[in-house]
Amino acid sequence: MMQAKALLCMFFPFAISADGITSCKEVHYRENVTYSVNARLHHATHIILPEHLVADPISGNKELWVTEGRANHIFIKPTTQNDKDGLSTTVTAVTQSNKSFHFFVKRSNDAFDLCVVVKTDGDLLVGDALSGIMAPNEQQVQGLQNQTTSLQHQLQQSNLSAKRKVQDALSTYRNYIYTRYRWSGGKKPWGKNLISDVYDDGRYTFIRLVHDVQGVYAVFANQNDKEQFIDYSYDEQNKLYRLTGIFDSLFLKQDEHTQITIQRVDDNSHGNY
Repeated sequence: MMQAKALLCMFFPFAISADGITSCKEVHYRENVTYSVNARLHHATHIILPEHLVADPISGNKELWVTEGRANHIFIKPTTQNDKDGLSTTVTAVTQSNKSFHFFVKRSNDAFDLCVVVKTDGDLLVGDALSGIMAPNEQQVQGLQNQTTSLQHQLQQSNLSAKRKVQDALSTYRNYIYTRYRWSGGKKPWGKNLISDVYDDGRYTFIRLVHDVQGVYAVFANQNDKEQFIDYSYDEQNKLYRLTGIFDSLFLKQDEHTQITIQRVDDNSHGNY
């Protein structure tokens, strides 16, 4: 019998009590609904959401309740047993799809919810889960709305911060761009008009073409007064050569008779990115 219970514990989210096996309370997500949860001192109530959290859950009574969130899991427990101010708390969580989950958690000295599973696979509640739903009063609704607004504001600020970082990185990158290149030569029908522009960022040199030649031109550079082959990559979609390094002179060669010469005008770079 003990072996059977141990196996069930391994494969199912069950709590084992002295009376037998009790499954987690299961509720289904409904918009604008507050779920009632019972918690107990020295025990963590585990709430499993259907989606990952976008920010830490917010507790309405941080002084007398511990609330932690990771991935799609929330853990709640009271820190007092008889303090009237710690009788209950509200917990609000917002997930990655911008769904809001609201819980009204009461401290209990007897029965409590060890685990609560929230699902979104239907509008109907399973079993006796309907008994766990209560209509919040006006004060609770206002508190939950304030918590939701706070979380949404945090998300907006996070998005703005990420956008500013991208803009700052682009601004820094633009400062390193060098474009003073000249080129000549080539073969009909395009000649020197094969090249659209040449630039570097202090680390890589880029040669953009007007026409896609499918990378048939090999790239050489003048290094130590010797013409040497340069390793490169070619982006067919953007018709772009990328070379590792900065060079005073470059040569695009299709054959021994066809050559485009590219010259870097000066060394006035702004460093490398």
